[in-house]
Amino acid sequence: MSDRNYWQRMKRRTMSRRSLLRASARAGVGAAGLALVGCGGDDDDDGQQAAAQTQQQAEQQQQAAEQQAMQQEQQEQTQQEQEEQAAVAQAQQQQQAQAASDALRGGTWRISDAFAPQWGFDPLVTPSGGDHYQSIPIFYDRLLNYDEQGAALPMLAEAWEIPDDVTYVFSLRPGLTYHDGTAVDAASIQTNMDRIVNIEEESVEATPNQRAVTLGQTMANSEAIDGVTWRYVANEVFAPTLSLFYGKPPGIAPISPDSFDTAVTHPVGAGPFSFDNYIEGQELTASRFPDYWNAENIYFDNYSFEILPDSNTQWLAFLGGDHDVVRVPGSLAADADQMADIEDDGFVVLGDVSSVFVQTWFNVNPSGPEELTIWRDPRMRHAINLATDRHAINDAAFNGTSAVSRAPIGVTTPLLPKDVDWYDDSPNPAEAVKLIDAAGYT
Repeated sequence: MSDRNYWQRMKRRTMSRRSLLRASARAGVGAAGLALVGCGGDDDDDGQQAAAQTQQQAEQQQQAAEQQAMQQEQQEQTQQEQEEQAAVAQAQQQQQAQAASDALRGGTWRISDAFAPQWGFDPLVTPSGGDHYQSIPIFYDRLLNYDEQGAALPMLAEAWEIPDDVTYVFSLRPGLTYHDGTAVDAASIQTNMDRIVNIEEESVEATPNQRAVTLGQTMANSEAIDGVTWRYVANEVFAPTLSLFYGKPPGIAPISPDSFDTAVTHPVGAGPFSFDNYIEGQELTASRFPDYWNAENIYFDNYSFEILPDSNTQWLAFLGGDHDVVRVPGSLAADADQMADIEDDGFVVLGDVSSVFVQTWFNVNPSGPEELTIWRDPRMRHAINLATDRHAINDAAFNGTSAVSRAPIGVTTPLLPKDVDWYDDSPNPAEAVKLIDAAGYT
């Protein structure tokens, strides 16, 4: 490279404020070094003292510059994350607006499932994950939502900040209301938080929502700063704190404060549908909430959830036109030819790997039956792991429609990194036999 090209490249380079600060810090060290050389010509004590002071000042300047650069970097990173969140939210709103303009509206969304709401409709005392995926979201919104990668998205809160490691500040959408017309403001969020903290005083015969319990136990304080700003401060650094506000079940799914005592049987939240009626074990009905913050993307006027314990009965009801969507029975879903015929008949099939997973447990209880002694030897458990052909099981039992997990959780969960293989899932029968022989079994 010629000298001319080198200096032309240097001329074109730009320096950020952070880079300038770091360069200044290094320049300070260089200046100190020059000063030491200039003052080190004799053994005079004053000269040595001055040199030491100069070095100390240079080190302090360097530390201050590096600290300032680090703070600037953190601020820029936070700002970048907020801008990315806003961009994602804006893109989604644009996509939803376009879809909404083309979609048909009205009618009733009719679905069925085998599982009735198990603990009623109070999200604070409803521990069932099924309820929080099925009936609870119909009536309640969370402060935050999340995308397929598990990143937080706006919901009741249109924005949030994390100014330090334990503080979370939420800005609510203005003008929100519960189904009874009560304002969804910071004061009502605080009232819900007070209820969570005092959950042990709730006279409800149910196991509390554990995320709500965790939210209360890890809280140092919380308060409504103004009408739309609510602050939560944790009592320690806890990485999953933000997820407590958007997980299912969520740590807090705001209920109208006037409806705490009746939420189990008559939910009043701020979700897309308001409660109409529930016939226990038979049917749950609801109506579109016209004042919902995202009402333009709620296409149906009514919601009907029929409880049918048998999957084949659900399927027949769907084919008969009684329902708009159904979970395909497992035996049918595993038959590729039948599924192709169903699609040819004009039905839309939405298929994906379920978050439910199948696994094997070994009883290693020292007080267990004698015949289970074999599994107390880790070599035998490892041998079973090596001898199992998971891909063959998927092909034979599920017609290849499932997936081999890379960890002891469902493969579709956003909590599982997509590009990390925790272990080799290929079978190794030869190594399994060696372990069995070493353990003394044949």
